[in-house]
Amino acid sequence: MKHTKSLLVAALAALSLGSASADTTYISGSTAFEAQADVALTNFASTHFGGLVAWDNATLGKETYALYNWGTASNAVTNFIAVHWTGSEGGIQSVNAPTNNPANVSFLPTSASGLITATNATVSAPSHIAFSDTSYGISLFHGTPGADGRNYSTPLHDYQVAAQGFALIASPNWGITNIGLDQARSLFAAGSLPAAVISGKSADTNNTVFAVGRNADSGTRVTALACFGIGTKGSVVQYIVASSNNIYQAPITTNDGYVSPAIGNDGYASTGLLLTAVETVLATSTTLDSSATVYSNAVASVPTPGSSYLIGYVGANKALSTATNLVTTLNYDGVAPSTAGIENGSYTYWNYEHILQSRNNTNANATTIASALKTYITGETDSQLGAGNAALVNMLVQRLNDGGNISAVYIQP
Repeated sequence: MKHTKSLLVAALAALSLGSASADTTYISGSTAFEAQADVALTNFASTHFGGLVAWDNATLGKETYALYNWGTASNAVTNFIAVHWTGSEGGIQSVNAPTNNPANVSFLPTSASGLITATNATVSAPSHIAFSDTSYGISLFHGTPGADGRNYSTPLHDYQVAAQGFALIASPNWGITNIGLDQARSLFAAGSLPAAVISGKSADTNNTVFAVGRNADSGTRVTALACFGIGTKGSVVQYIVASSNNIYQAPITTNDGYVSPAIGNDGYASTGLLLTAVETVLATSTTLDSSATVYSNAVASVPTPGSSYLIGYVGANKALSTATNLVTTLNYDGVAPSTAGIENGSYTYWNYEHILQSRNNTNANATTIASALKTYITGETDSQLGAGNAALVNMLVQRLNDGGNISAVYIQP
């Protein structure tokens, strides 16, 4: 993909770096935006005499770990960018944590090469840069102290780079096409509802729909809580799919010092795992498992009446690029997720994508890389950003806070 403006910026950056010493820049954050971030990182590396050297998924954009090299000349490709897509909240936690109590993330070592496994991620370090679907101000990992007891700083730089859409997805065998805001709020607050509440069909009276979602590392989760009106730091009830005939509420877990406050409030660690869960066609009379292997206060397993279905949330780009027979991408308040809908304000399930640079964890090249990524992504067109995302330059509406009211963008006459 040719990107003339960014190539010029990259060339100027390379000249300005001159004889910068070799180092590794660590990047973490959003799984929902990783495909777009990977394109920008690939561009940066390729225009600085390097490229992708190691990854843990044959399809770039679906990996968890990646390693790039780059340099200031063809004979000086000595710098590295190590990536771990932790989720936006995980990225914010790592970037803003203090140096005396860091929130380290696992990364690939610079010796990694080719297609590898996650077990090769043996380096533990705080992040220099994070991609986030939400602003740091509403994060669990913000302020003094944050939810995990750390005293968090604000980032050195916070760049808004795109408007990112999100979408609700449903079991492929249900046949519904739409969910309203009030229905989404009720479902994730309670964890389950009679399926008829969502579908409006009397045939669903004895059927049940269950909520599945992301864990505390996820900005996609925070955006869902904001847009549904639950509150960005609120609690939800979400299920884990063990098999086609067995599901259970997510157990209480600890995430690098943060303890999920209630059973059900945790969730899946990645978009890929959540998509796989929603793809599952549940058997009739699915068992709700509350066994001692999951909870310390075991209660009897209870079979559900009728049929059971699932609803979850993912980035709109992931939902729209997933094979349509695997999950059903739902309209939100009657409007289908689309780039045009985000730009004109008719589709309201979206948030801004940010690039955050750490104030505490710095190295010789983090500022150059963060600035180059910002320039590249903000210079992309709608089609380059992908379905369900929007270029800021095309936005006719805006949000002044995460999940807040949408208003018109004032254009100087």
